[in-house]
Amino acid sequence: MLGQTQKEEARKADSCGKASSSNKTRTFPRNSLHFLIHRLCPSTERFRQGVYLQRNDKRFDDVFLHENVIVIAECTVLAEKISEHLKKKKVLYDKIFADPIAFIDFLDSTFPEFSSARGSKYRPEHYRIAIIYCSRNLVDSDLKEEVPGIRYLDFHIAKYFKTITDRIKLSARFELFNFLGLPLSEIGDNVISPSTGSSRAYKGSILPEGQSHFPRGYKVVSF
Repeated sequence: MLGQTQKEEARKADSCGKASSSNKTRTFPRNSLHFLIHRLCPSTERFRQGVYLQRNDKRFDDVFLHENVIVIAECTVLAEKISEHLKKKKVLYDKIFADPIAFIDFLDSTFPEFSSARGSKYRPEHYRIAIIYCSRNLVDSDLKEEVPGIRYLDFHIAKYFKTITDRIKLSARFELFNFLGLPLSEIGDNVISPSTGSSRAYKGSILPEGQSHFPRGYKVVSF
Protein backbone atom coordinates (compact mmCIF):
# COMPACT_ATOMS: atom_id res chain seq x y z
CA MET A 1 0.00 0.00 0.00
CA LEU A 2 1.01 3.64 -0.47
CA GLY A 3 3.47 2.66 -3.18
CA GLN A 4 6.13 4.98 -4.49
CA THR A 5 4.09 5.94 -7.55
CA GLN A 6 1.12 7.02 -5.43
CA LYS A 7 3.44 9.07 -3.24
CA GLU A 8 4.97 10.82 -6.24
CA GLU A 9 1.55 11.66 -7.66
CA ALA A 10 0.44 13.00 -4.32
CA ARG A 11 3.56 15.16 -4.07
CA LYS A 12 2.77 16.62 -7.50
CA ALA A 13 -0.76 17.36 -6.33
CA ASP A 14 0.72 19.02 -3.25
CA SER A 15 2.84 21.30 -5.44
CA CYS A 16 -0.22 22.29 -7.46
CA GLY A 17 -2.17 22.99 -4.28
CA LYS A 18 0.32 25.44 -2.78
CA ALA A 19 -1.39 28.29 -4.62
CA SER A 20 -4.44 27.82 -2.37
CA SER A 21 -5.36 30.45 0.21
CA SER A 22 -3.35 30.82 3.42
CA ASN A 23 -6.50 30.08 5.41
CA LYS A 24 -6.78 26.63 3.82
CA THR A 25 -3.10 26.06 4.53
CA ARG A 26 -3.51 26.93 8.20
CA THR A 27 -6.50 24.65 8.67
CA PHE A 28 -5.11 21.68 6.75
CA PRO A 29 -3.87 19.34 9.50
CA ARG A 30 -6.82 19.19 11.87
CA ASN A 31 -9.62 19.57 9.32
CA SER A 32 -8.16 16.96 6.99
CA LEU A 33 -7.52 14.48 9.79
CA HIS A 34 -11.04 14.81 11.16
CA PHE A 35 -12.52 14.49 7.68
CA LEU A 36 -10.44 11.41 6.92
CA ILE A 37 -11.24 9.53 10.10
CA HIS A 38 -14.95 10.31 10.18
CA ARG A 39 -15.37 9.60 6.47
CA LEU A 40 -13.76 6.16 6.73
CA CYS A 41 -15.12 5.22 10.15
CA PRO A 42 -18.42 7.14 10.57
CA SER A 43 -19.09 5.75 14.06
CA THR A 44 -15.87 7.21 15.43
CA GLU A 45 -16.17 9.33 18.58
CA ARG A 46 -13.98 12.44 18.92
CA PHE A 47 -13.17 13.95 22.29
CA ARG A 48 -12.13 17.36 23.44
CA GLN A 49 -9.08 19.14 22.07
CA GLY A 50 -5.96 20.09 23.99
CA VAL A 51 -5.75 17.28 26.52
CA TYR A 52 -3.11 18.11 29.13
CA LEU A 53 -1.33 15.66 31.39
CA GLN A 54 -0.08 16.81 34.80
CA ARG A 55 -0.66 20.47 33.90
CA ASN A 56 2.50 20.81 31.85
CA ASP A 57 3.45 20.86 28.17
CA LYS A 58 2.80 17.14 27.75
CA ARG A 59 -0.36 17.36 25.70
CA PHE A 60 -2.09 16.05 22.62
CA ASP A 61 -4.72 17.66 20.45
CA ASP A 62 -7.40 15.05 19.87
CA VAL A 63 -8.51 11.56 20.83
CA PHE A 64 -10.58 9.41 18.48
CA LEU A 65 -12.29 6.18 19.47
CA HIS A 66 -13.46 3.55 16.97
CA GLU A 67 -14.45 0.16 18.40
CA ASN A 68 -11.27 -0.90 20.24
CA VAL A 69 -8.97 1.50 18.39
CA ILE A 70 -7.81 4.71 20.09
CA VAL A 71 -6.13 7.27 17.85
CA ILE A 72 -4.20 10.10 19.47
CA ALA A 73 -3.56 13.01 17.15
CA GLU A 74 -1.14 15.89 17.15
CA CYS A 75 -1.66 18.49 14.41
CA THR A 76 0.76 21.30 13.65
CA VAL A 77 1.41 23.98 11.04
CA LEU A 78 4.89 24.78 12.34
CA ALA A 79 7.36 25.59 9.59
CA GLU A 80 10.32 25.81 11.98
CA LYS A 81 11.34 24.07 15.20
CA ILE A 82 9.44 20.92 14.23
CA SER A 83 12.26 18.88 15.75
CA GLU A 84 11.92 20.62 19.11
CA HIS A 85 8.14 20.26 19.03
CA LEU A 86 8.15 16.57 18.14
CA LYS A 87 10.87 15.57 20.60
CA LYS A 88 8.91 17.15 23.45
CA LYS A 89 5.98 14.96 22.48
CA LYS A 90 8.14 11.84 22.46
CA VAL A 91 8.31 11.88 26.27
CA LEU A 92 4.53 11.59 26.41
CA TYR A 93 4.30 9.04 23.60
CA ASP A 94 6.86 6.78 25.29
CA LYS A 95 4.82 6.80 28.50
CA ILE A 96 1.64 5.89 26.64
CA PHE A 97 3.25 3.01 24.77
CA ALA A 98 4.97 1.77 27.93
CA ASP A 99 1.68 1.35 29.82
CA PRO A 100 -1.38 1.65 27.53
CA ILE A 101 -3.76 0.25 30.16
CA ALA A 102 -2.76 2.99 32.60
CA PHE A 103 -3.38 5.53 29.86
CA ILE A 104 -6.87 4.16 29.23
CA ASP A 105 -7.54 4.34 32.97
CA PHE A 106 -6.42 7.97 32.86
CA LEU A 107 -8.84 8.76 30.03
CA ASP A 108 -11.67 6.98 31.87
CA SER A 109 -11.11 8.90 35.08
CA THR A 110 -10.43 12.27 33.45
CA PHE A 111 -13.15 12.29 30.79
CA PRO A 112 -16.45 10.64 31.78
CA GLU A 113 -17.64 10.98 28.17
CA PHE A 114 -14.77 8.77 27.03
CA SER A 115 -15.56 6.10 29.59
CA SER A 116 -19.24 6.22 28.63
CA ALA A 117 -18.50 5.98 24.90
CA ARG A 118 -16.22 2.98 25.16
CA GLY A 119 -18.63 1.09 27.42
CA SER A 120 -17.87 -2.42 28.64
CA LYS A 121 -17.64 -4.40 25.40
CA TYR A 122 -13.84 -4.34 25.34
CA ARG A 123 -11.49 -4.88 28.27
CA PRO A 124 -8.52 -2.50 28.59
CA GLU A 125 -6.14 -5.11 27.17
CA HIS A 126 -8.28 -5.32 24.01
CA TYR A 127 -7.56 -1.73 23.03
CA ARG A 128 -5.01 -0.75 20.40
CA ILE A 129 -3.45 2.71 20.51
CA ALA A 130 -2.12 4.54 17.46
CA ILE A 131 -0.52 7.98 17.49
CA ILE A 132 -0.64 10.26 14.44
CA TYR A 133 1.59 13.28 13.93
CA CYS A 134 -0.07 15.40 11.27
CA SER A 135 2.13 18.19 9.98
CA ARG A 136 1.41 20.68 7.20
CA ASN A 137 5.13 20.87 6.55
CA LEU A 138 7.43 17.97 5.74
CA VAL A 139 8.99 16.15 8.69
CA ASP A 140 12.58 15.16 7.95
CA SER A 141 13.14 11.42 7.57
CA ASP A 142 16.04 11.49 10.07
CA LEU A 143 13.76 13.11 12.64
CA LYS A 144 11.14 10.42 12.07
CA GLU A 145 13.76 7.79 12.88
CA GLU A 146 14.48 9.57 16.17
CA VAL A 147 10.80 9.40 17.12
CA PRO A 148 9.66 5.93 16.00
CA GLY A 149 6.45 4.08 16.75
CA ILE A 150 4.08 6.84 15.65
CA ARG A 151 2.44 7.41 12.25
CA TYR A 152 3.30 10.50 10.21
CA LEU A 153 0.35 11.77 8.19
CA ASP A 154 2.36 13.94 5.83
CA PHE A 155 0.47 16.27 3.54
CA HIS A 156 0.97 14.12 0.44
CA ILE A 157 -0.29 11.05 2.32
CA ALA A 158 -3.41 12.94 3.44
CA LYS A 159 -4.07 13.92 -0.17
CA TYR A 160 -3.58 10.29 -1.19
CA PHE A 161 -6.20 9.18 1.31
CA LYS A 162 -8.62 11.83 0.11
CA THR A 163 -8.17 10.62 -3.47
CA ILE A 164 -8.91 6.98 -2.72
CA THR A 165 -11.84 7.79 -0.41
CA ASP A 166 -13.36 9.85 -3.20
CA ARG A 167 -13.24 6.73 -5.37
CA ILE A 168 -13.84 3.68 -3.18
CA LYS A 169 -15.52 5.35 -0.18
CA LEU A 170 -15.66 3.23 3.00
CA SER A 171 -13.64 0.43 1.43
CA ALA A 172 -10.62 2.67 1.92
CA ARG A 173 -10.84 2.19 5.70
CA PHE A 174 -8.70 -0.91 5.33
CA GLU A 175 -5.99 1.30 3.86
CA LEU A 176 -6.28 3.52 6.93
CA PHE A 177 -5.97 0.55 9.29
CA ASN A 178 -2.90 -0.55 7.34
CA PHE A 179 -1.40 2.93 7.66
CA LEU A 180 -1.98 2.77 11.42
CA GLY A 181 -0.22 -0.60 11.55
CA LEU A 182 -3.33 -2.43 12.74
CA PRO A 183 -4.13 -5.88 11.31
CA LEU A 184 -7.82 -6.72 10.90
CA SER A 185 -7.39 -9.53 13.43
CA GLU A 186 -6.93 -6.85 16.12
CA ILE A 187 -9.86 -4.60 15.23
CA GLY A 188 -13.39 -4.81 16.61
CA ASP A 189 -14.95 -8.18 17.38
CA ASN A 190 -11.91 -9.96 15.94
CA VAL A 191 -9.83 -9.00 18.97
CA ILE A 192 -12.35 -10.73 21.26
CA SER A 193 -13.18 -13.79 19.15
CA PRO A 194 -10.64 -14.27 16.36
CA SER A 195 -12.92 -16.85 14.74
CA THR A 196 -15.38 -14.10 13.83
CA GLY A 197 -12.88 -12.62 11.38
CA SER A 198 -12.43 -13.67 7.82
CA SER A 199 -9.87 -16.39 7.22
CA ARG A 200 -8.88 -14.88 3.89
CA ALA A 201 -6.87 -11.78 3.20
CA TYR A 202 -6.86 -10.02 -0.15
CA LYS A 203 -4.13 -7.64 -1.19
CA GLY A 204 -5.25 -4.77 -3.36
CA SER A 205 -3.67 -1.98 -5.35
CA ILE A 206 -4.78 1.17 -7.13
CA LEU A 207 -3.37 1.86 -10.57
CA PRO A 208 -2.17 5.47 -10.94
CA GLU A 209 -4.56 7.46 -13.10
CA GLY A 210 -1.87 8.37 -15.60
CA GLN A 211 -1.17 4.71 -16.33
CA SER A 212 -4.73 3.40 -16.49
CA HIS A 213 -5.56 4.94 -19.89
CA PHE A 214 -9.06 5.64 -18.57
CA PRO A 215 -10.67 9.09 -18.77
CA ARG A 216 -9.86 11.59 -16.05
CA GLY A 217 -11.60 10.77 -12.76
CA TYR A 218 -11.53 7.00 -13.15
CA LYS A 219 -9.49 4.73 -10.87
CA VAL A 220 -8.65 1.06 -11.37
CA VAL A 221 -8.65 -0.97 -8.15
CA SER A 222 -7.46 -4.58 -8.25
CA PHE A 223 -7.62 -7.31 -5.62
